[in-house]
Amino acid sequence: MVEFIKITPSVYAHVMGETRGNVAFINLRTSIAFIDSGIYPTVAKEARKVAEETTGLKTKYLIITHYHSDHILGNQVFEDCKIISSKDTYNLIKKDAEERFSEDNIKKYIKENPELRDKWKGLRIVLPNETFEEKYILKEGEKTLEIVQVGGHTKGSSYVYFKEEEVVIVSDLLFSETFPYAGDETSDIQQWIKALQIIKKLQPNIVVPGHGPITSVKEIDTYIHYFEEFAEKIEKYVKEDKPLEDINIEKDLPSFPYHVDETRIKMMVEHVYHTIKGKMDK
Repeated sequence: MVEFIKITPSVYAHVMGETRGNVAFINLRTSIAFIDSGIYPTVAKEARKVAEETTGLKTKYLIITHYHSDHILGNQVFEDCKIISSKDTYNLIKKDAEERFSEDNIKKYIKENPELRDKWKGLRIVLPNETFEEKYILKEGEKTLEIVQVGGHTKGSSYVYFKEEEVVIVSDLLFSETFPYAGDETSDIQQWIKALQIIKKLQPNIVVPGHGPITSVKEIDTYIHYFEEFAEKIEKYVKEDKPLEDINIEKDLPSFPYHVDETRIKMMVEHVYHTIKGKMDK
């Protein structure tokens, strides 16, 4: 059974990894709002069942924070709901549905990864059916959720703020105690820093990340500091015309307080280097 931690009177989160990307739901008193659907439809189905049995309510909303597969491949379980995302996220999911997750490619992935056969059985990409630009207010009775697009991790990345209980669900804008994935083609580290600063100003009591354990603003500070130092170093190397291949990930970059994923940091260096260089060349 998918286990959820009750973190406030109304907010529950699954951060144990069964859904890959963290998943949360909010009891709105008359219905449920899910935030992200994880990577496996079978697990998403179980998560929805647990939420509805826990609260005695039906799920009415699914909020999608960004387009990455570990947060959207369970969408088909919520096809009867209002599925909300930023317009940019909608466009990116649509593109992935036509290319990376076309019917033929899904069959190919399953053939190459037999362990996905049961979890991806009948997998379909379901698009959001309600989109917004910049901000969306979801009001149900006395409870209000603010869904705000800030970009950074991806072009469409958004957070969900539940002011009444001082909780912000930031998804992959924060990888708690984990090295972040910053290699997406639409990722922008400088915008990511701004996004985290915006979230910090909300002064939430609880922060639900996209990966890793539930945390606080202190963890946001850790990532702001790391990203600022990282961007500053890469910008310096670009200005000095230092070739990308000459950047030593052990000696030329700021230290990170947790385990560093070698594949991710190499992707991050390459992407941030080209992004900053591209901005300077304009």
